[in-house]
Amino acid sequence: MPVKTILLDLDGVITNFHLAALQQHGRPELYDQWPINAYDIAGTLGITESEFWKALDTFDFWAHMPKTPHADDIVQACLDTGCEVYFCTSAAWGMSASGKEYWMRTNYPKIGHIMTRHKHLLAREDRVLFDDWEVNVKKFETAGGNAVLVPAVHNCLRSSNPWVTVINSLRALGL
Repeated sequence: MPVKTILLDLDGVITNFHLAALQQHGRPELYDQWPINAYDIAGTLGITESEFWKALDTFDFWAHMPKTPHADDIVQACLDTGCEVYFCTSAAWGMSASGKEYWMRTNYPKIGHIMTRHKHLLAREDRVLFDDWEVNVKKFETAGGNAVLVPAVHNCLRSSNPWVTVINSLRALGL
């Protein structure tokens, strides 16, 4: 069945969550040396999860998140396929939902969004998820959807180009 819907993760694919979080914690210098597969930012910084998230629980943090370098190109490439395109992002704490909502409306007002921590529940064979977290990719595929791991500073593909990965994946899917 051909892909009809593209789901784009926000944090790590379109927004540079890692850099913004490190800046918020006063440690932006760690970004370029971030350990591969280190998803536990709090632990890597030597702070508790509570301390980590408390510092990010402001509207401004989420509403003014920087884009990744290839964000606009990735979004345009997905739109150019003619598929329905949605941002699919988690927003389960504090100010993240309202801040992300503002960010999406401000930066890409014509793209819809789905906020859920359970992306795999959206999996179908006519959908593809582009995400920077291997766990989400594997769960989505296991649930019957197509999924692509997008290179990011913290995952095993960090040395690859995110835009090239998305373009090659869209082509492989016949888009």
